[in-house]
Amino acid sequence: MASNSSEEHAKLNECKASLTKYVTAIKRDFRKNPKGVIGALIVLLLSCALSFAVAVNIATGNSIFGFAPRTEDHWNQRIELKGMDLSQDQVIHSEAHGDMFYVDGQIDGKPELFVYYRYVDDRGVVQDKLTPRKDVELVEDLPTGAAAVVEFNADYTRVMTTSEVEARYKPRDISVGDVFGVMFINQKKATPEKQPRPCFTEVETCDTKAKKSDTKPRISIHLPKGAIIKHIDPNTIHRGGK
Repeated sequence: MASNSSEEHAKLNECKASLTKYVTAIKRDFRKNPKGVIGALIVLLLSCALSFAVAVNIATGNSIFGFAPRTEDHWNQRIELKGMDLSQDQVIHSEAHGDMFYVDGQIDGKPELFVYYRYVDDRGVVQDKLTPRKDVELVEDLPTGAAAVVEFNADYTRVMTTSEVEARYKPRDISVGDVFGVMFINQKKATPEKQPRPCFTEVETCDTKAKKSDTKPRISIHLPKGAIIKHIDPNTIHRGGK
């Protein structure tokens, strides 16, 4: 018994000596480079906190930060254009197509070519748009005689559905990149059904309760082959823009 007590006492003294030596080394390093020591301690604490957050999320599916899981989605819609009648004073040179016109104007005092077109949005509201030509893609890909179509494309972010979360964050298939993502999400905040897309205020009217987005969708106008003006008089483009 006395032998065991002596061994335990010796081990205790050895631990105390090691701890004292370690603390002394830290104090010495702190005096030489206090910022370096503080930085190392901060990195250590952050590493421990992040490791704990990852462990909690993987084990329970709930992040200590509690953010809803989000994903990127895409909106695409094609709407038939409505015919318009404009006077020669309103268009430059001539019309490109019965449902779309070139109109000259100014932006910041500089001459600019616009595309003028009309369509009816999902709420039945007639939309008359005057968009700078550089912001509209014109595509001759429809059969001769077909009605012109305007196409909208936009990206947006929404909350993931329960099935999407289950498919993406399976413990067996989780990637290194997803490890950092799961630290901040609460998988229980996923929605049973896919959320409605936002209403894009630039191209459609919005219901008062709708989630709105000021993102400018990419705009393409699809026309019958041969519908584009073969020549535009450059003098009319710069009319009034001296």
